Amino acid sequence: MEEKLVKPPLLPPQKIVVVGVDCSTTGYCAVFLDEHGDCVNTHSFKAHSDNDVCNMGQVADDFQDNVLETEICETKTVVVVTEAPIYIQNIKVTLGIARIVSGIQLMGSCHNHFTVDNKHWKKDVLGNGKASKGDIKQFAVLKWPGLSGMAQDFCDAACIAWWGVRRFGKNAPLLGE
Repeated sequence: MEEKLVKPPLLPPQKIVVVGVDCSTTGYCAVFLDEHGDCVNTHSFKAHSDNDVCNMGQVADDFQDNVLETEICETKTVVVVTEAPIYIQNIKVTLGIARIVSGIQLMGSCHNHFTVDNKHWKKDVLGNGKASKGDIKQFAVLKWPGLSGMAQDFCDAACIAWWGVRRFGKNAPLLGE
């Protein structure tokens, strides 16, 4: 007698929030998109001055308090997508960005955390892995008009989050498996 394989029932789609994070040497910008790609919140953290060095603990504490523990993130499955640190010929800049990314990764590791290379998200979102800052800003402002008066880093973070929504928004039940 032949056994029939029984497929498990499909899980209903989860409500998710994807937090896209763009890091610099002095802080980060985060944009929260819901499972439909709508912008539901933004947050930024910056050292007191451009000459200040952010340490990983400051970044981790701020990310925990002002991103992960917000009401938006407490009621949904959280996906954190951080742009991977980029290599710049100035080693101090490269290490500064890596320090910020490490603080985000430390806190994001308790959730669904992914890093994505800047050329990869640019190719997937904008169709050009070498898209300029102007191309990113134009796309972001058309898609999320509320970003029009905000800094370039918010536009980058929104596009990074959009990359995450496109990857995980429809497959939220698969997260955490």
